[in-house]
Amino acid sequence: MRQTITTKIRAVLKGVSGTIAAALMTGERSAIPEDVMTAIRDSGLAHLLAISGLHIGLVAGIIFLARVDC
Repeated sequence: MRQTITTKIRAVLKGVSGTIAAALMTGERSAIPEDVMTAIRDSGLAHLLAISGLHIGLVAGIIFLARVDC
């Protein structure tokens, strides 16, 4: 399910924006380019990717399932 959501996000949002959005929603950070990850770490925002992958992923999953049922 996580991979499906990641794929759908990256299909809509192309490039680095899509990989970061997918990382925030699902925690899948492997596609983020190293230079972008370095910039995220240097800015002190790397913890958001680690924490957000779980918490935002849970909320996104609930919203996603709620919309599918409608």
